[in-house]
Amino acid sequence: MFPEEGPYAGAGVTARMDAIGQTVKLATEVVTARAVLAGEAEQLDEPMGSIVMVIQRTYATDDRPVETADILVPVDRYELAYVIPVE
Repeated sequence: MFPEEGPYAGAGVTARMDAIGQTVKLATEVVTARAVLAGEAEQLDEPMGSIVMVIQRTYATDDRPVETADILVPVDRYELAYVIPVE
């Protein structure tokens, strides 16, 4: 329930899922950008009108999602970089 506090804290999602018999086969990210909302601006210490990147990340086994996270960061603090294998 609180993966950052358990015996596998810091081990990563796949290691935590392996420990409970769930093999992660796929990770999906959906990335968008939008203006920060009032409560978010306060938490991020950003002025209203700032642009934030919203990352919806989901880890799944063959048949279901096993962990999901909605990550919100100011655009000037994060860079997207992907390596895509080509066969």
